[in-house]
Amino acid sequence: METEKFPKGIFKGSIIDKVDLKKNGFYKVMTEGKLLLHGVEKSRKIPCEITVRDGVITVKSNFKVQLVDHKIKIPTVVRQKISESIFIDLNSNFVLKK
Repeated sequence: METEKFPKGIFKGSIIDKVDLKKNGFYKVMTEGKLLLHGVEKSRKIPCEITVRDGVITVKSNFKVQLVDHKIKIPTVVRQKISESIFIDLNSNFVLKK
């Protein structure tokens, strides 16, 4: 993935489903936006699980990304040993502004 050149992945999007992030609870939602990996931006719909507890929002998700979608090339020498897709595992916390 050339992490020295491309150390970050960025997802900018929004929650499609209606959810009240001010109320404690557990929500399975779909997000929609743009995923930037390896310098290539691609539209994505990504399922997420959101837990809200006393103003702290925890977002968890895992999804598969095809390397070719983000122009990530597998060197011929290791092509047989490297998967053509990667799994992204996301676990992030946010705090609501007051």
